[in-house]
Amino acid sequence: MQSDDAVTEPAVVGQVVHSDVLPAGETMPTSETGSRAAPLVRVHVRYFAAAKAAAGLAEQTRTVADGCSIEELLAGAGFAAVPVFARSSFLVNGVTTTHRSHPLHDGDELDVLPPFAGG
Repeated sequence: MQSDDAVTEPAVVGQVVHSDVLPAGETMPTSETGSRAAPLVRVHVRYFAAAKAAAGLAEQTRTVADGCSIEELLAGAGFAAVPVFARSSFLVNGVTTTHRSHPLHDGDELDVLPPFAGG
């Protein structure tokens, strides 16, 4: 039987992937230097158009370190080298940002918007 604090595989529910490692607010183990890692938080991510096709899903909830950047979240999801994500723009809680270094916090909603053609 698995304990409540064990690492779990992401659970796929329809088009939503829930990636839970530890409950929000808990921290990762200490590093080799003894410093504590940032608390883990949940960020809801929605992918649109070509980003949705490249990700293979419409949305997911990612568990990340508090204050991680958009770039770090994408890298952790395995999308850092995918070209459409390099050209995408982002909305954090409905506000446009062009800074991939923008920090993310618990409960944030991140929309990934690839370049749109036409118009």
